[in-house]
Amino acid sequence: MIQKIVKIHDKFQFEIKLGYEIKKDREKTSYNIETYFFIPNNLDINRYTYSKKIFYKDIHGYIRLKTPTLLLRQIAGSKSSPIPALRDNIETLLTRRDRESHENFESHVKMVCSIVKSALRDHVSFTAKSEHNDIPALIDEFVTESAKVVEAYRDLKPVITVPTVPDKVLSIYRFGDEFLSHNIETYGFRLLKRIDRMRSADMAALREKLVAFIKSEYGYRIACNYQSPPDEEKDKEISIYRQGVLKKYIGSVLFLDTRRESEGKFLEHLLFGIAAGLSMIFATLVAFIAHNQYGNFTFPVFVALVVSYIFKDRIKEFSRLYFINKASKFRFDQKTSIYADDRPEIGICKEAVNFIKESELPNRIKSIRKRAAIADVDNQWRGEKVIYYRKRVTLFSKRMKKVYKEYNIEGVNDIIRFNIGRFLEKMDNPSRTIYTLKGDTVCEVPGDRVYYVNLIIKISRGEKTFFKRARLVLNRDGIKRIEEIDAS
Repeated sequence: MIQKIVKIHDKFQFEIKLGYEIKKDREKTSYNIETYFFIPNNLDINRYTYSKKIFYKDIHGYIRLKTPTLLLRQIAGSKSSPIPALRDNIETLLTRRDRESHENFESHVKMVCSIVKSALRDHVSFTAKSEHNDIPALIDEFVTESAKVVEAYRDLKPVITVPTVPDKVLSIYRFGDEFLSHNIETYGFRLLKRIDRMRSADMAALREKLVAFIKSEYGYRIACNYQSPPDEEKDKEISIYRQGVLKKYIGSVLFLDTRRESEGKFLEHLLFGIAAGLSMIFATLVAFIAHNQYGNFTFPVFVALVVSYIFKDRIKEFSRLYFINKASKFRFDQKTSIYADDRPEIGICKEAVNFIKESELPNRIKSIRKRAAIADVDNQWRGEKVIYYRKRVTLFSKRMKKVYKEYNIEGVNDIIRFNIGRFLEKMDNPSRTIYTLKGDTVCEVPGDRVYYVNLIIKISRGEKTFFKRARLVLNRDGIKRIEEIDAS
């Protein structure tokens, strides 16, 4: 099943997150994603003011592996635990001490920490949604299993702390240790908030146990000279900065390298050649008829040649525009190759965007959009501008399985961030005063002037098709909210 999320990233950006499963029994797995942006006319976004070049500047995407899924209780002691594999990697590092073994060790540390973070997040999220009676056992499991995880990781410290190991390698281990401690503390605080909201007397002992565990991690970081959350009187910037750097550093193991290039250049030049050929045929035909009719070096032949040259040039340009417009339905603007470090290509992503007329929309998309009459009035009965953005993602399943044979990689996440800053340029002031009566008294009520941009996303894999619809509620200050709408 494909996962899809539309959410606010910040005031001026929204994020579309698509999850693609990898069918490991197939050579490759392909997905087609079509996104329709329905934009009000009064925002002045059209093919003349908003080119493809601008669109690709406003959109930023990256592709990352889905974190291998393990339960919190499976990480410390089960056969599927990644920590014994990390120990084996350290032993290899101590024996070989080459660049490859160093890189493998760093990658393993990052992957172990990413798996633990994902397990902590999933456990706390599940606890928050659980029944009241199940929560004590889940919180107790969080404390017990988290303690086992950090103990298993910290048991590796004597193995790696030897004179032959470079300081950089030991620093990598310590970064992972600090990252784990911070995440246990972060998710522990979330459980504390859950306990406090319950206001249950029988949770007092469990709360005390959780607080003691959090304090022990805080004390451990102080003992190891790790940067910890500062006191109220001290500057907190360093702590926030350090945690942000660690998050990016550890998470980098999941991000895939991409290399982008233009797509369809051969087809484009071929079509331009055909257009030039058609214009030349016209000019040659006119010249042949004129010579045959009036002979050589006569005034009528001169006029015919001038006219043929004029029309030859226009026919060439018209043919080029016509062919490119028709071909845009089949060709892509650019291709992105996906790699895992310097290893063979493991996927391809092709993209294309253009404005289309509402009459060209598929009937299913028209049905899902189902615009209200008031929206037509707002657009002066001229409909909306529609941006059609499409992607085709192909993952080479067997190659990925070979590259990531040590971990159970189930798929990749395709994250697209879109900046709506240019959509705001022609908007009215964000607030407006509304007058109303409260009894017999006239009252001024502040109100927001908003604009709606609708999104419909169609995801296809083989014969399976999924739809997602969302409405961006915007004003001149940025994104107010995103509303999910039933696409059925």
